Amino acid sequence: MRPVRVVPDPAAGVASPLTLSLGWAAGESDLGVMVCPASTLAHTPPGARRGLTLLEALLASAILVIVVTAVMSAVSAGAAQSDAARRGVSATLACDMLMARITGISPDEFSDGEAWFSHFTTPADTGGWDGHMEEPGNIRAGRNPLLPLLPDGYQSCSLRVAIERRLHFVPPPLGAAVYGVDVSIEARDEEDRSLHRLNRFLPLPQVLAEVPQ
Repeated sequence: MRPVRVVPDPAAGVASPLTLSLGWAAGESDLGVMVCPASTLAHTPPGARRGLTLLEALLASAILVIVVTAVMSAVSAGAAQSDAARRGVSATLACDMLMARITGISPDEFSDGEAWFSHFTTPADTGGWDGHMEEPGNIRAGRNPLLPLLPDGYQSCSLRVAIERRLHFVPPPLGAAVYGVDVSIEARDEEDRSLHRLNRFLPLPQVLAEVPQ
């Protein structure tokens, strides 16, 4: 392939089209000659900056919006999860403390098994625990001095108690029937959504186990 030599167009200021001489001329070497305007040989001055086009600016703006939206969505989701976890922990703590209040009674306070059952299964409006409720802002702790030490979310839920008398059968090899009560405590938020539920079977104390039917 023959090398090509590029020379400027001698006609100053005339932008003639590029031509390529491939013929042989007297005295010429074996170089092809390409004639082009001098302006096409000019180089961009050092340090000169090319501005952004409208399309490039729009594309950069779109990318920026996408990135900012993704970051803000992640931050919002993280904050929501953190708040849900905080409320869940507070609701669990409130259920545990109420369960301790309900089940932490001594058998010595009852004369017989029926009195023990009545203590739990009697409706709350007549002195029992069944149907007991504690509204937001009125949640009690096991001991009142503990209230200032509890998290703020502790008072943001409501508690509901349901108690039923049960007879549980223990399969062989024991093969025993255990009398007692099922205690269920549920914590719900301001929108009446369940946050936590705690269930426990409380067997009738052995010292009172002579009774029940």
